[in-house]
Amino acid sequence: MRVIKVKDKIKLDDSKAKKFMELYSLEYYSFKPISVGIENTSVIVTTDKGNFVLRIYRRNNKSLIELRNELEFMFFLNKSGMPVPKIIRNKNNELLSRKKEHNNTWNYILMEFVEGEHLKFGQTNFIPALAGYQAEMHKVAQEFRKKRDERFYTLDDELKNFITQFKKSNTFLAKNIRSLEIAEITKEIIKELKENFNQLNKLPSGLVHLDYHGTNILVNRKKVVGIIDFDDLSYQPFIVDLAYSLLWWTYKNRTKNIQIILNQYLYAYQQGRKLSAEELDKIVLFMRLRNIAIRFNHVYLKNITSREWSEILDFDKDLKNITWDFWLTNQLPPKKN
Repeated sequence: MRVIKVKDKIKLDDSKAKKFMELYSLEYYSFKPISVGIENTSVIVTTDKGNFVLRIYRRNNKSLIELRNELEFMFFLNKSGMPVPKIIRNKNNELLSRKKEHNNTWNYILMEFVEGEHLKFGQTNFIPALAGYQAEMHKVAQEFRKKRDERFYTLDDELKNFITQFKKSNTFLAKNIRSLEIAEITKEIIKELKENFNQLNKLPSGLVHLDYHGTNILVNRKKVVGIIDFDDLSYQPFIVDLAYSLLWWTYKNRTKNIQIILNQYLYAYQQGRKLSAEELDKIVLFMRLRNIAIRFNHVYLKNITSREWSEILDFDKDLKNITWDFWLTNQLPPKKN
C-alpha cells in the first residue's frame, strides 16, 4: 500500500493552473478538479480550443525515464487506434512538461478530455469489448518493444518482487492465529512462483496496464471511449495483466457464476490474441496472488475485518476450482449468463 504524502501533491488554484498552461499553444480560461484518483492531481481545463485534462504528477513517485516511457507507450497506443486519450505536445514538441515552483519541480502533461462514465462491475455487457481491447494492447506492447533499444523493466525483478512482498505478508500472517489459513495460501503461492520461475520468465511479456478495470475505463452508452491511468505500468507477462482484470470482474460479481464470466472474457480476448496452454495454466496463480495481495498487503493487514477474512478464503477456493479445458479444445462462443 503506497503512502502518499500531502507535500508530494500540488495544491492547484486558478493562477497556478494558468502558469502550467503557458507551455501550450492554448488560451486558458478556467479549471475544474477531477475527484477520481489519488495518485496525482488531475483537473479539466477549459481553453479556447475546448476542454483538456491537465495532469500534474506527484513528486518522488517515478523517475523521468519511467514517466517518459509511460507517456511514449500511451502515445503509441493512441496512434495504434486504441481509445487512449491523446497526449498534447507542448511548445517544445515534448510529451512531458516540467515546471519549477519555488523549490519544487513538477512533471505534468496535457491530454485530450474524454466524455464518459467510469465502468461499474455490473456492466458485464462491456466484457467482450474490454477483453478485445486488452488483447490488442498486449499485441501493441509487443510492437512497442520491438521499436525500442532498451527495457526499463526486467521480468526477473518483477517476479522476485512478488515473492518478497508475499514473504513479508506471510511473516505477519503466521503470527496471527486468525490468519493461519491465509498464511498457508501465501505459502502455496510463493512455492508455485519459485517452482515455475523459469517458465514464467519465458511467457510473452511487455508493458502492461495492471489496473485495467473500474475507474480506469470510461464508457459512453454502449461504447468504451477511454482507457486511462497508466500509473501502474510495468513490464510483466501479459497473463498477469489479464489475471488482474479477471480477478476484478469475478470478485466484484462473485455471487454470479464466475466460470461463465471468465469464459466470456477469455473467448473475446482470444479473438485478438491466442493464449498458449502454458499461459492458461498460470492465470489462476496470478488471480490467487492478486486476490491475496490487493487486500492483505502487510502494511494494512491489521485493519481486515472478519467478513473480509471469510470472503478471501471462500473466493480462493472458487479460484482453485476454475478449469480451462474448454479453452484448450473448443473455440465456440461461450453461453451467456
